[in-house]
Amino acid sequence: MRGFNLGAVIRLITGLFRSLTMKHFFYILILFILVACSSNSNDRGVYKKSTQYVNLLDKSIPVVWRKINSEGADYALENKVTGSIFVFTSACRNYDQSSLTNLTSSMLSSLGRPTVLEKRKLNHQGRESEIIKFQASVDGITRYLYTLTLQKNDCIYDYALIATSLKNLDIDLEDFIRFSNAIVLK
Repeated sequence: MRGFNLGAVIRLITGLFRSLTMKHFFYILILFILVACSSNSNDRGVYKKSTQYVNLLDKSIPVVWRKINSEGADYALENKVTGSIFVFTSACRNYDQSSLTNLTSSMLSSLGRPTVLEKRKLNHQGRESEIIKFQASVDGITRYLYTLTLQKNDCIYDYALIATSLKNLDIDLEDFIRFSNAIVLK
């Protein structure tokens, strides 16, 4: 992505959020992630998807989940009962090793005023990662999210769970953990 304009992306995200449906929310999340991954304005590198992971999830998708068109994400699932969406994305280029805190702060700042419900660092697949549970609302449309972010080999990986309610987010948390462990980074 050359000539990245953070302001234009934020305006695009805000406009899309206004006409948001749950099925389209993960498209917007992908834009949030790109904003987080693009926080260094001096870097004019081009993003590529990672090929350095193995997806074991296709072989064991629970019955209530179905694979959906990912439109830019590496992988996406929707829960047919709760309406929650799981998304996995990767973005690779020659990074200056931005901190996890900076990456997640950039993502959150693109949402205006999200309410962070939980934020902590943890070890995921042998790498330091950061998980954030938060609520975001634009023009009265509220969604609840878990995001897990980590860096490995010049790539940033994001696992996200998006739900229409805090109750559904908590219901699908066990699957989110299982899914994020089933997409194994090399």
